[in-house]
Amino acid sequence: MVATWSEGLKLRFMGAGRMAESILKGVIRSSLISPSNIRNADPSFDGHDTFTFFGVTILESNSQAYMLDR
Repeated sequence: MVATWSEGLKLRFMGAGRMAESILKGVIRSSLISPSNIRNADPSFDGHDTFTFFGVTILESNSQAYMLDR
């Protein structure tokens, strides 16, 4: 069986710590959610390399993530 992206699913992270990175890697490897449907709200730049490598949108605040999803 080949896994496919679930178009309706969205994933939002608050922060780019180790737990968020681990979840991101698992979701991407299992093809559960398209990287275009994943956002990370984090004003700092720590951990962004992993998120940008996978094509995840990085936002400066949670309110930005909320407004984009409306």
